[in-house]
Amino acid sequence: MHSRLLGRIGTSVLVLPYACPLCIHHFPKSSENSSTQSRSRSTKAELEVEVENNVPLWRTIVFVFIGLLECLAWLGYGSFLLITGHPRWDGIQRFLVASTWLYTTARPVARPTATPPFDLLAIYLAHIGGGILQLGGYLFQHNASGAPLPGTWVLVGLSVNLAASVGLVVVIMGMPLALPSHLVKKEDIGLSVSPEDYTSLWGWVSFAWVYSLVKRGRNTTLNEKDVWNLSPNMQSRPIFIKFSSLPQKSLLASLWAANSFDILMDFLLTLCSIMFNYAAPFFLKRILDEVDTSHESERTRARPTFTLF
Repeated sequence: MHSRLLGRIGTSVLVLPYACPLCIHHFPKSSENSSTQSRSRSTKAELEVEVENNVPLWRTIVFVFIGLLECLAWLGYGSFLLITGHPRWDGIQRFLVASTWLYTTARPVARPTATPPFDLLAIYLAHIGGGILQLGGYLFQHNASGAPLPGTWVLVGLSVNLAASVGLVVVIMGMPLALPSHLVKKEDIGLSVSPEDYTSLWGWVSFAWVYSLVKRGRNTTLNEKDVWNLSPNMQSRPIFIKFSSLPQKSLLASLWAANSFDILMDFLLTLCSIMFNYAAPFFLKRILDEVDTSHESERTRARPTFTLF
């Protein structure tokens, strides 16, 4: 078989059949490593951006002070229940609640951040949900079945706990999602730079960051220069650089590593949505049964009265 010498690259010689229609380029391993290292260095250089991370002191003081008071209050309440002979599990529950508040006290000191701490936000939202259920349960049982209310101090403590949790959530909602780097001018945010990345958590949830553009377009005609640039989180080059820096070797593994959180959250939230859809008729049936039971009990109590007449 005839063959020809295509070329010499470094120290490697490539010989192919004469009639082969493919053009295969062979590079030495050292060249691949050097090119890979240069690309990784350039990628790291592009990703390294200085960001001024100034954490306001008053936020740390608020988180620590309220968390410490809540922790001490729940510890005292649990100790009181154990000392006065209440069921042991009631005291343990209060100690578990106190441990969550202890975490909210230590976390802002150990890892302060100027952006929203989503772990603290989840804990505060859980406390709000628990406080609403507990306080609302006492009031509902008192109004529905005439059950006695707990002591005044218990109601005051539950109300203060609920108000403190709501206040802490309000503080977190006012924290910015990100801080501008030295490459971004603060005065350009909202003009040529998209404010979506630097708005507060509440502004991002409520889409308040779009209002400036809507307000501008309500009075005048919007031109191309009036609309800010696309966020770097939506631009193809930064996303490609971040995706290329993943250590996974296969495409499927890289896709899972890049989108696993979104996939899991989509699955869990879809599951919760289905559960709530089925829960609506269930709770409606329970409410109607409770109403019928209360009416039946009223008619039962009224029968002796009619009998006397």
